[in-house]
Amino acid sequence: MTKGYIHSLESFGSVDGPGVRYLIFTTGCAMRCQFCHNPDTWNMNSGTLYTADELIDKAWKYRTYWGSKGGITVSGGEPLLQIDFLLELFQKAKERGINTTLDTCGNPFTREEPFFSKFQELMKVTDLVMLDIKHIDDEQHKILTGQTNKNILDMARYLSDTGKPVWIRHVLVPERSDKDEYLHRLHDFIETLDNVEKVEVLPYHTLGVYKWKELGIPYQLEGIDPPSKERVENANRILETAKYPMKPFELSLENAQVVDDLYNGLYRKRQLGYGGLFKEIKKQLALDDAENGDLIHTTEDNEASDGTKIVAIWNANRQNYFIK
Repeated sequence: MTKGYIHSLESFGSVDGPGVRYLIFTTGCAMRCQFCHNPDTWNMNSGTLYTADELIDKAWKYRTYWGSKGGITVSGGEPLLQIDFLLELFQKAKERGINTTLDTCGNPFTREEPFFSKFQELMKVTDLVMLDIKHIDDEQHKILTGQTNKNILDMARYLSDTGKPVWIRHVLVPERSDKDEYLHRLHDFIETLDNVEKVEVLPYHTLGVYKWKELGIPYQLEGIDPPSKERVENANRILETAKYPMKPFELSLENAQVVDDLYNGLYRKRQLGYGGLFKEIKKQLALDDAENGDLIHTTEDNEASDGTKIVAIWNANRQNYFIK
């Protein structure tokens, strides 16, 4: 039985694959992206060891919320650095009929053995690959991440050749990737692929800067602001993101209501800015068994307590939640 190093778990993800996702973040990454908002995941040994069965059992508690499209997403860090564990995890997920998504930068990919055979087996139990292309230019990719992009683009070609569904993600970084020349080259590359279901432009943000400071690592993009709305629109236009059909956000909860402010507040944010508040709510509600950042507590017997009502208000100007 293989164990994997895990950084954190989240029970309710809405932007990391189709439907509602249970998110598993692994530790370990060879890339050193200058914009990385999770540098605390770089060291693999910093993670907590879990077996595949332990994680599947945790995720299974939330299956009611997945509907027909939800499931588990494994992100990182870089999950492919733990390919033996990842393969076992996805195989066990498939035994229970769970939809699987891999969120990867593709850096470990190689057609050499023993990795390639394991990767081929992994793809048999992977429903969707979310592939980050950090930069289309190899030399600029080395500057931005410390690694080449040649094997990453080769992975994209392999996934296209085998017909594996892929979502392409591209972080738009001013003074790095946000140049029309690079965006046009990325567009031309994506056009050579036959399996792309979606292309996303992710604006660079500074939500993770505090982690660099806590770890004593000099932040590489100090003084660079997030891209303007106009530059984001420009990137979307060049990459033609609008031509890919948008699948509606789906919640299969009986009598459930998705509050617009909450959804907008969490959109494209993995609750990074709100962890402290959610932990405070968790403490007040005594959700001892909830995962980090969860708002929902489930039990094996499906019993629910009367609970305590706490109101958190989203402030759009300050981009954060506040307890009323």
